[in-house]
Amino acid sequence: MAQSYLQPASERDIQRMWPAVNSTHLFEESGDFRRMWEVAPWRVRVSAAGDAAILRPWRADHDVLAVTALWCPESHVPRAIGDLAAVARNQGFGHLLSPLVMQDSAKLYTRAGMVEHESIVTLRMDSRGADGMRGAFPESVTLRSATPDDIPAMHALDEVSFDEFWRYGTQELSDYFVSDRAAVASGPEGLIGYTLCTAKSGIGTLGRLAIHPSARRTGVGTALLRDAIGYMARQGAEMVSLCTQEDNHASRALYAGIGMRELPDRLLLLIMET
Repeated sequence: MAQSYLQPASERDIQRMWPAVNSTHLFEESGDFRRMWEVAPWRVRVSAAGDAAILRPWRADHDVLAVTALWCPESHVPRAIGDLAAVARNQGFGHLLSPLVMQDSAKLYTRAGMVEHESIVTLRMDSRGADGMRGAFPESVTLRSATPDDIPAMHALDEVSFDEFWRYGTQELSDYFVSDRAAVASGPEGLIGYTLCTAKSGIGTLGRLAIHPSARRTGVGTALLRDAIGYMARQGAEMVSLCTQEDNHASRALYAGIGMRELPDRLLLLIMET
């Protein structure tokens, strides 16, 4: 059997990869990247030609392994995906998930046996736009920074707010507290919404907006967005962006309503059985 061209990374590879890895904002600092590799060396793959990939479990309770980053020439993508599918299979995962790719690049992944799973919309706005957001905020609702004690309630909110593929488990939420800023909105019956966001190198990213179905269209979402965008602006972000599913029309309408602009190009997530 021919040897896979993507092999587990060495310590030297980890050092050499850090500038590229740092640009993806997947890890807060180089030590975090190294510790991940030390615990699970199979998650970082490299080739003699300099191609590289980073893998992670998509969710703690899913049998999906995600390709969070892939650096290689386009002509190498089908071969890389084939190698990474073998890694997923050997590690006990039933599916391999692609990184976010432009529509024009999707054919490279379908050539490897992947199929389209989700179409993603990217939205952006000037962070100063938070100052112009208006809308009534329910007097009975309070907004504050989240603490680790809120994680069980945030997890419960995910259960009723998102379909299974997109839900976070308690571990994913705990991990986000390390590098992201979390805020929660609470009403008389408990937590009804939360956001996760981060700002780095002048760019702000909204990683999550969750609103309980019973609290939608009440102004809670707008208030949480205004708070998150204001925070990112104070951290030096001049532009903020987020991604959402193309078929999530309610979220797209909410974001458009606060002045966010959809970019014309769609991104795709593709998946395959291993």
